[in-house]
Amino acid sequence: MTVEQRLREALHKADAYTPSPDLFARVQRSIEEDRAHRRRTWKIAAGIGAGVVAAVAWVLLFVDIEAGRVTMPWWSLEILTNAVMLALVLTLGPLIRRFGRTYAEDVFRTHPITGDRFLGLLDVAYYLVFTAYIVLWLYFEPSLEWLGPTGLSRQLEQSLGRVGGLLLLMGVMHGVMIFAMPFIGLVFASTRHRVLVREPKAQWPPEVARAHRAAAFIIWAVVILGGLWLLQLLIGLVLGLVGGAGS
Repeated sequence: MTVEQRLREALHKADAYTPSPDLFARVQRSIEEDRAHRRRTWKIAAGIGAGVVAAVAWVLLFVDIEAGRVTMPWWSLEILTNAVMLALVLTLGPLIRRFGRTYAEDVFRTHPITGDRFLGLLDVAYYLVFTAYIVLWLYFEPSLEWLGPTGLSRQLEQSLGRVGGLLLLMGVMHGVMIFAMPFIGLVFASTRHRVLVREPKAQWPPEVARAHRAAAFIIWAVVILGGLWLLQLLIGLVLGLVGGAGS
């Protein structure tokens, strides 16, 4: 067979090819996802820009210069600090959840619905913890350090420390959950396998047996550490009661 005949036969086979019926749907979905991603990016950028403009306008509205020294009412900086922390909580929470959804689905791949429920519970804990952090640092009257000649610098230093502490707490909690979620998923998969799969341990594949042993080790480690913590708490309470009775 000549090269020309081979080429003609190959082209005839290409004419008989029928594309996948859902190809157009996949391409259209990909285009829509790209558009949605661009819209989210623009919304985030617009929100950050609006927040920066509002913060600068708020500072310019209340800042004043007296005798070559910059002054500002303590309550205005306090409101700005709490507004910044609240904006960080409301912005970073959905962002962390969006990027963590794929990770949760991979961790709970034996039952993906559990991943969504787990993220929902984490959202509740997220907002409770950081709302409590903001409330605990609320000031309803100026601190004595804020009333001196360097009061504004001291208040600004403490405000930046509060914002930095919030970001540090977010990062630590996020890192702990990234580390702990695979172990939680392993324990969940092991428990689910024991409940749903009715087969003796002798018939388990080696990788399944190793997973069950690892899950059992994790459970016992958590139980032992929790027991030691409770024991330490009880000892502290007893010593406190004995010391109070002796005094």
